[in-house]
Amino acid sequence: MSSIPLLRRLGSIAALATAAALAGCASMNVVDASVASFGAWPAGATPGTYAFDRLPSQEKNPQRTQAIENAAAQALANAGFRPAADGAKPAFMIQLGARTERFEQSPWDDPFWWGGPRRFGYRGWAGYGPYGPWGPYGMHRGLWTPFPPEPDVYLHEVALLIRDADSGKALYETRAST
Repeated sequence: MSSIPLLRRLGSIAALATAAALAGCASMNVVDASVASFGAWPAGATPGTYAFDRLPSQEKNPQRTQAIENAAAQALANAGFRPAADGAKPAFMIQLGARTERFEQSPWDDPFWWGGPRRFGYRGWAGYGPYGPWGPYGMHRGLWTPFPPEPDVYLHEVALLIRDADSGKALYETRAST
C-alpha cells in the first residue's frame, strides 16, 4: 500500500522535471534588440503638427510606405504629435525607414557547428566509439549531409528622423534593430 503514494510522488516529480525541461527549451529563443537615439530636443519645444517626408526611393512602394506611416502615426499620437491639416504648414517633418533582411545562416558561423570530436564517437585517448571513426551515420557523400539546414536569420531595422520644418535642422533621430 505504501508504494502507491511513492509512485504518485515520483510521477509528480517526473512531470515537474518534464515541464521544467520543456520550459527551458521554449525559452532558448533569444531576440537581441538595440536602440540608439541621437540629438537634443530643444528646451521648451512641445510636440506639434507633423507631416511625413518621403524619400524618392520610398515612392516605389507606396503601399508599404503608407503602412509604415500608419504604424508611426499611432506612436506619434501617443507622444503628443498630431498630423498637419491638408495645406497647413507642419511644425515638424518626419522621415521614416524600415527594412527586413533575411540571411541564410551558415553552419560555419558557429565554431562548433560540427558538434565537436565526441559527436562521432571519438573519445580522445580512449579511441573511437562503438561506431568507428565515422560515427553512427556511416560514411557520407559531401560534408555532413545528414544534418538539416540551419534556420534563416532575420534582421529588422526601423529609423525615425524628426526635423524642424522651418530650418530643416535635425532635432531627433532614433534607430532600432533586432
